[in-house]
Amino acid sequence: MKSIVSFNLRVNVLNDGIHAWDFRKKDVFEYLNASNYDYIGFQEANKDMYDELKESLTNYDSFGIGRDERGEAIPVFIKKGIAEVLETNTFWLSETPLVESMVPGSKYPRIATYVVLITKDQEILIFFNTHLDYASDQVCFEQAKHLVSYMRKIEQKYKGALILTGDFNQLPSSATINYLSQVFHSVYENKKNIQLTFHGFTNQVQGEPIDYIFYNDLIAIDSFNIIHHQKEHRYLSDHYPILATFNIRGKL
Repeated sequence: MKSIVSFNLRVNVLNDGIHAWDFRKKDVFEYLNASNYDYIGFQEANKDMYDELKESLTNYDSFGIGRDERGEAIPVFIKKGIAEVLETNTFWLSETPLVESMVPGSKYPRIATYVVLITKDQEILIFFNTHLDYASDQVCFEQAKHLVSYMRKIEQKYKGALILTGDFNQLPSSATINYLSQVFHSVYENKKNIQLTFHGFTNQVQGEPIDYIFYNDLIAIDSFNIIHHQKEHRYLSDHYPILATFNIRGKL
Protein backbone atom coordinates (compact mmCIF):
# COMPACT_ATOMS: atom_id res chain seq x y z
CA MET A 1 0.00 0.00 0.00
CA LYS A 2 1.25 3.46 -0.95
CA SER A 3 0.33 6.77 0.69
CA ILE A 4 -0.03 10.22 -0.87
CA VAL A 5 -0.85 13.60 0.67
CA SER A 6 -1.92 16.92 -0.82
CA PHE A 7 -0.97 19.75 1.53
CA ASN A 8 -1.44 23.50 1.04
CA LEU A 9 1.05 24.94 3.53
CA ARG A 10 -0.28 28.54 3.53
CA VAL A 11 2.44 30.87 2.31
CA ASN A 12 4.36 32.77 5.01
CA VAL A 13 2.29 35.85 5.90
CA LEU A 14 3.26 37.87 8.98
CA ASN A 15 -0.30 39.16 9.34
CA ASP A 16 -1.34 35.62 10.28
CA GLY A 17 0.06 36.31 13.75
CA ILE A 18 0.34 33.13 15.79
CA HIS A 19 -0.62 31.16 12.68
CA ALA A 20 2.29 32.51 10.62
CA TRP A 21 4.67 29.94 9.16
CA ASP A 22 7.42 30.51 11.72
CA PHE A 23 5.04 29.44 14.50
CA ARG A 24 3.73 26.41 12.59
CA LYS A 25 6.69 24.97 10.76
CA LYS A 26 8.08 22.88 13.62
CA ASP A 27 4.71 21.15 13.98
CA VAL A 28 4.56 20.59 10.21
CA PHE A 29 8.01 19.02 10.10
CA GLU A 30 7.36 16.85 13.16
CA TYR A 31 4.02 15.66 11.81
CA LEU A 32 5.33 14.78 8.35
CA ASN A 33 8.46 13.06 9.62
CA ALA A 34 6.39 11.00 12.05
CA SER A 35 3.78 10.12 9.42
CA ASN A 36 6.37 9.01 6.86
CA TYR A 37 4.09 9.30 3.82
CA ASP A 38 5.41 8.00 0.50
CA TYR A 39 4.40 10.92 -1.72
CA ILE A 40 3.60 14.54 -0.83
CA GLY A 41 2.34 17.33 -3.06
CA PHE A 42 2.76 20.74 -1.43
CA GLN A 43 1.19 24.04 -2.45
CA GLU A 44 2.17 27.61 -1.48
CA ALA A 45 5.81 26.96 -0.65
CA ASN A 46 7.84 30.11 -1.22
CA LYS A 47 11.60 29.85 -1.61
CA ASP A 48 12.43 30.04 2.10
CA MET A 49 9.72 27.56 3.00
CA TYR A 50 10.84 25.19 0.25
CA ASP A 51 14.42 25.36 1.52
CA GLU A 52 13.24 24.61 5.06
CA LEU A 53 11.17 21.67 3.87
CA LYS A 54 14.17 20.19 2.08
CA GLU A 55 16.36 20.74 5.14
CA SER A 56 13.87 19.22 7.58
CA LEU A 57 12.39 16.35 5.56
CA THR A 58 15.67 14.55 5.06
CA ASN A 59 14.02 11.25 4.19
CA TYR A 60 12.66 12.74 0.96
CA ASP A 61 13.85 13.81 -2.46
CA SER A 62 12.21 16.99 -3.73
CA PHE A 63 11.28 18.23 -7.20
CA GLY A 64 9.94 21.48 -8.61
CA ILE A 65 10.84 25.12 -9.22
CA GLY A 66 9.14 28.42 -8.43
CA ARG A 67 6.53 29.94 -10.70
CA ASP A 68 8.28 33.32 -11.03
CA GLU A 69 11.08 35.43 -9.57
CA ARG A 70 9.48 35.31 -6.12
CA GLY A 71 9.90 31.58 -6.19
CA GLU A 72 6.59 30.24 -4.90
CA ALA A 73 6.62 26.55 -5.79
CA ILE A 74 4.35 23.51 -5.62
CA PRO A 75 7.04 20.94 -4.93
CA VAL A 76 6.67 17.18 -5.00
CA PHE A 77 8.42 15.17 -2.28
CA ILE A 78 9.14 11.46 -2.76
CA LYS A 79 10.35 9.22 0.05
CA LYS A 80 13.90 8.14 -0.68
CA GLY A 81 14.47 4.64 -1.95
CA ILE A 82 10.92 3.77 -3.02
CA ALA A 83 11.21 4.60 -6.71
CA GLU A 84 13.54 5.70 -9.50
CA VAL A 85 12.87 8.97 -11.30
CA LEU A 86 12.42 8.69 -15.07
CA GLU A 87 11.34 12.27 -15.80
CA THR A 88 10.42 15.45 -13.94
CA ASN A 89 9.50 18.99 -14.90
CA THR A 90 7.56 22.10 -13.90
CA PHE A 91 5.34 23.80 -16.47
CA TRP A 92 2.95 26.75 -16.64
CA LEU A 93 -0.80 26.35 -17.06
CA SER A 94 -1.08 28.35 -20.25
CA GLU A 95 -0.76 28.07 -24.01
CA THR A 96 3.04 28.29 -23.62
CA PRO A 97 3.71 25.79 -20.82
CA LEU A 98 7.49 25.78 -21.03
CA VAL A 99 7.96 29.53 -20.50
CA GLU A 100 6.74 31.67 -17.61
CA SER A 101 3.22 32.70 -18.59
CA MET A 102 -0.41 32.72 -17.48
CA VAL A 103 -3.93 32.64 -18.88
CA PRO A 104 -5.71 36.00 -19.25
CA GLY A 105 -7.33 37.11 -16.00
CA SER A 106 -5.14 35.03 -13.71
CA LYS A 107 -3.86 36.72 -10.54
CA TYR A 108 -0.54 34.87 -10.70
CA PRO A 109 1.35 32.52 -13.00
CA ARG A 110 0.13 29.02 -12.18
CA ILE A 111 2.22 25.89 -12.55
CA ALA A 112 2.21 22.13 -12.19
CA THR A 113 5.12 19.94 -11.16
CA TYR A 114 5.29 16.27 -12.07
CA VAL A 115 7.54 13.28 -11.55
CA VAL A 116 7.45 10.03 -13.53
CA LEU A 117 8.63 7.13 -11.39
CA ILE A 118 9.29 3.43 -11.64
CA THR A 119 8.65 1.76 -8.31
CA LYS A 120 10.52 -1.13 -6.73
CA ASP A 121 7.75 -3.37 -8.07
CA GLN A 122 8.52 -2.12 -11.60
CA GLU A 123 5.30 -0.09 -11.77
CA ILE A 124 5.11 3.24 -13.58
CA LEU A 125 3.64 6.04 -11.45
CA ILE A 126 3.06 9.54 -12.83
CA PHE A 127 2.58 12.07 -10.02
CA PHE A 128 1.30 15.58 -10.81
CA ASN A 129 0.79 18.41 -8.32
CA THR A 130 -0.82 21.81 -8.97
CA HIS A 131 -2.52 24.90 -7.53
CA LEU A 132 -5.16 26.69 -9.59
CA ASP A 133 -5.92 30.39 -9.36
CA TYR A 134 -8.72 31.98 -7.34
CA ALA A 135 -9.35 34.85 -9.77
CA SER A 136 -12.51 33.40 -11.33
CA ASP A 137 -14.23 30.16 -12.25
CA GLN A 138 -13.39 30.72 -15.91
CA VAL A 139 -9.68 31.20 -15.18
CA CYS A 140 -9.62 27.94 -13.20
CA PHE A 141 -11.40 26.12 -16.00
CA GLU A 142 -8.91 27.34 -18.61
CA GLN A 143 -5.98 26.36 -16.39
CA ALA A 144 -7.50 22.92 -15.86
CA LYS A 145 -7.78 22.38 -19.61
CA HIS A 146 -4.10 23.28 -20.11
CA LEU A 147 -3.20 20.98 -17.23
CA VAL A 148 -5.11 18.01 -18.65
CA SER A 149 -3.63 18.55 -22.11
CA TYR A 150 -0.10 18.29 -20.72
CA MET A 151 -0.99 15.38 -18.44
CA ARG A 152 -2.42 13.39 -21.32
CA LYS A 153 0.84 13.70 -23.24
CA ILE A 154 2.85 12.33 -20.33
CA GLU A 155 0.28 9.61 -19.64
CA GLN A 156 0.36 8.47 -23.28
CA LYS A 157 4.15 8.53 -23.31
CA TYR A 158 4.57 6.27 -20.28
CA LYS A 159 1.20 4.46 -20.20
CA GLY A 160 1.30 4.24 -16.42
CA ALA A 161 -0.71 4.90 -13.30
CA LEU A 162 -1.38 8.60 -12.82
CA ILE A 163 -2.33 10.60 -9.74
CA LEU A 164 -2.94 14.34 -9.38
CA THR A 165 -2.92 16.32 -6.13
CA GLY A 166 -3.65 19.97 -5.59
CA ASP A 167 -5.55 22.98 -4.33
CA PHE A 168 -8.04 23.69 -7.11
CA ASN A 169 -9.84 26.62 -5.45
CA GLN A 170 -13.13 25.19 -6.72
CA LEU A 171 -16.06 23.40 -5.09
CA PRO A 172 -17.24 19.96 -6.30
CA SER A 173 -20.19 21.45 -8.21
CA SER A 174 -17.99 23.80 -10.27
CA ALA A 175 -17.38 23.43 -13.99
CA THR A 176 -13.67 22.89 -13.33
CA ILE A 177 -14.17 19.97 -10.96
CA ASN A 178 -16.91 18.48 -13.13
CA TYR A 179 -14.51 18.60 -16.07
CA LEU A 180 -11.64 16.99 -14.15
CA SER A 181 -14.02 14.35 -12.77
CA GLN A 182 -15.00 13.39 -16.31
CA VAL A 183 -11.35 12.92 -17.26
CA PHE A 184 -10.17 11.24 -14.05
CA HIS A 185 -11.58 9.62 -10.94
CA SER A 186 -11.83 11.66 -7.73
CA VAL A 187 -11.29 10.54 -4.13
CA TYR A 188 -14.65 12.14 -3.35
CA GLU A 189 -16.58 9.80 -5.66
CA ASN A 190 -19.42 8.13 -3.74
CA LYS A 191 -18.21 9.66 -0.49
CA LYS A 192 -21.01 10.70 1.84
CA ASN A 193 -18.67 12.35 4.33
CA ILE A 194 -17.27 15.11 2.12
CA GLN A 195 -16.10 18.00 4.29
CA LEU A 196 -14.32 21.27 3.74
CA THR A 197 -10.56 21.37 3.38
CA PHE A 198 -9.97 25.13 3.71
CA HIS A 199 -10.78 26.16 7.28
CA GLY A 200 -8.92 29.47 7.68
CA PHE A 201 -7.25 28.51 10.97
CA THR A 202 -10.51 27.48 12.64
CA ASN A 203 -11.90 24.14 13.77
CA GLN A 204 -14.60 24.21 11.11
CA VAL A 205 -15.13 20.92 9.28
CA GLN A 206 -18.60 21.22 7.74
CA GLY A 207 -18.66 22.34 4.13
CA GLU A 208 -17.14 21.38 0.81
CA PRO A 209 -13.54 20.80 -0.29
CA ILE A 210 -11.29 22.77 -2.61
CA ASP A 211 -8.36 20.33 -2.28
CA TYR A 212 -8.52 17.15 -4.35
CA ILE A 213 -6.77 13.97 -5.42
CA PHE A 214 -7.60 12.69 -8.92
CA TYR A 215 -6.36 9.46 -10.51
CA ASN A 216 -6.64 7.25 -13.59
CA ASP A 217 -7.88 3.68 -14.04
CA LEU A 218 -4.57 2.15 -12.96
CA ILE A 219 -4.90 3.52 -9.42
CA ALA A 220 -7.00 1.63 -6.86
CA ILE A 221 -7.79 3.83 -3.85
CA ASP A 222 -7.89 1.93 -0.56
CA SER A 223 -8.70 4.77 1.85
CA PHE A 224 -9.15 8.54 1.95
CA ASN A 225 -9.07 10.95 4.87
CA ILE A 226 -9.11 14.67 5.59
CA ILE A 227 -6.52 15.21 8.33
CA HIS A 228 -7.94 17.34 11.16
CA HIS A 229 -4.68 17.89 12.99
CA GLN A 230 -3.99 20.56 15.59
CA LYS A 231 -1.61 20.89 18.51
CA GLU A 232 -2.17 23.28 21.41
CA HIS A 233 -4.70 25.20 19.27
CA ARG A 234 -2.17 25.53 16.46
CA TYR A 235 -3.03 24.23 13.02
CA LEU A 236 -0.58 22.88 10.48
CA SER A 237 -2.06 25.27 7.90
CA ASP A 238 -5.27 27.05 6.94
CA HIS A 239 -6.00 23.96 4.82
CA TYR A 240 -6.45 20.46 6.15
CA PRO A 241 -4.06 18.05 4.41
CA ILE A 242 -5.81 15.25 2.55
CA LEU A 243 -4.50 11.68 2.50
CA ALA A 244 -5.14 8.69 0.25
CA THR A 245 -3.69 5.20 0.33
CA PHE A 246 -3.61 3.29 -2.94
CA ASN A 247 -2.27 0.46 -5.04
CA ILE A 248 -1.27 0.34 -8.69
CA ARG A 249 -3.05 -2.25 -10.79
CA GLY A 250 -2.67 -3.72 -14.27
CA LYS A 251 -1.83 -1.79 -17.41
CA LEU A 252 -3.68 0.70 -19.59
